[in-house]
Amino acid sequence: MPRAAFLAVLLLTLACSKKDEAATASDVVVPPGMNVAGTWSVSVMPEDRDTTLLIFMLTATNEAKGWKMTLPNREPMDVNVVAMNHDSIVFENGPFPSAIQKGVMVRQRTSVRLVGDTLQGKTVARYEVKGADSLRILRTQAVRQ
Repeated sequence: MPRAAFLAVLLLTLACSKKDEAATASDVVVPPGMNVAGTWSVSVMPEDRDTTLLIFMLTATNEAKGWKMTLPNREPMDVNVVAMNHDSIVFENGPFPSAIQKGVMVRQRTSVRLVGDTLQGKTVARYEVKGADSLRILRTQAVRQ
């Protein structure tokens, strides 16, 4: 899927999602044959550069429940898998203290595709700042450990 189309689908998904109707793990059907279970080293980069802003660990299961994200020097936090389809996964979590913008709370929604032993996609981070929330689109790449 071309990047522009992927980004358009991601933004449309975000725009159409309602906070009070969020999917739960029991709503998500895991596609047959999808194997993402294990520990992933996730690199987060700006959309337009190869500079790594953050590396964290993602523990995944072959179910929509039991996922955990561990930021450096922090306790693991729950990840809510909202969709799994063919080779794609959408998950979200937060609010939690940002590891990129110190002193700011963030919510994030990540859409990735399983490509071999990597997960590749985009993260939309919403930073809770004074005034309107600040939105940032980040490139996400994960390698199975």
